[in-house]
Amino acid sequence: MSKLRVAGIIITIVAIFLWALTCSSTSCNFLSCSSVDKVKYEVTGTAERANISISNAEGGYEQFNDARIPWDRTYSNYTDDFVYISAQNAGEDGSIVVRIYVNDQVLKSSMATGAFAIASASGGKR
Repeated sequence: MSKLRVAGIIITIVAIFLWALTCSSTSCNFLSCSSVDKVKYEVTGTAERANISISNAEGGYEQFNDARIPWDRTYSNYTDDFVYISAQNAGEDGSIVVRIYVNDQVLKSSMATGAFAIASASGGKR
């Protein structure tokens, strides 16, 4: 076997090993490595109802109008890197608190108070 061929085999083995180290989630394949996380959106506060918008696990958006507070939504297989929540107080008074959890840790939070106030939070999962 030539030295060039041996070097190519060694480089391939090292590349596969490094890829395996950086990609420990179940969503990995040879061409891509995106992390799978549990993402929870939460809305609390003293307001009774809110209009809520969130980014979902498929990279789209969902809207929940006149949702009763407290409210939450959990995705156990969230592969998108971006997370977003916005909640608008649907009433004349009260406060709105939004939180984004990634793997049970608070990533972002925000609070707004008053009639039709909006609290929003967003960012990358990492």
